Amino acid sequence: MDISKWDWGTVPAWLGALSLILAFTVFRRDRLNAERGQIDLVGAWSSVEYERSFPDKTPIVEGTVTAHIHNGSQLPVRIVVACYKIESNWLVPDLDATPASHGQTWAFAVTPGTEPPIHFPGDLVATPQTTTEVPFRVNVEHMAPAGAEYLAPSKGIWAKVEWLLVIDNAGRRWEMRPEQGGRAKRVRSWWRPKEHMPRNW
Repeated sequence: MDISKWDWGTVPAWLGALSLILAFTVFRRDRLNAERGQIDLVGAWSSVEYERSFPDKTPIVEGTVTAHIHNGSQLPVRIVVACYKIESNWLVPDLDATPASHGQTWAFAVTPGTEPPIHFPGDLVATPQTTTEVPFRVNVEHMAPAGAEYLAPSKGIWAKVEWLLVIDNAGRRWEMRPEQGGRAKRVRSWWRPKEHMPRNW
């Protein structure tokens, strides 16, 4: 086949086709940015409070995690599920270390807790221009490593936002991972839920 006889068109025709593709790409990008305009103004973080315990006190194994959901937009959003991963750090006697001063028998090493649980604050509506706070109690006693005696004074209990499933005011569904970077992902028909996520929501 002699390709020299093919009709390759003209330069203006090629430029016109490329302009059409470029215009479609820009239109699609602008539309996606407009769709995510509200969800980009939604943020989530956590804070933790727990009583510090010392060798002369009863060990503390509970704390309060507060889920903070901020909606900076002018419209309400529905937080269907907010997944928080709870972790802990413990003081474990270090039998190989030199005994600490002030009459203590052992020095302590900080050891992470095991099997961090995942908690799911309930369904809620985040009203415009507000920060909604949802406190919930956690017990981390089952996470204590062997030989642990007390929660560490720093980050003894702490929480990390794993993900959120959100519905914006237009009914669009989104998956957010605020502590992992990146923008929210639109949930469409081909979306596949990750671990612990509901399949139908």
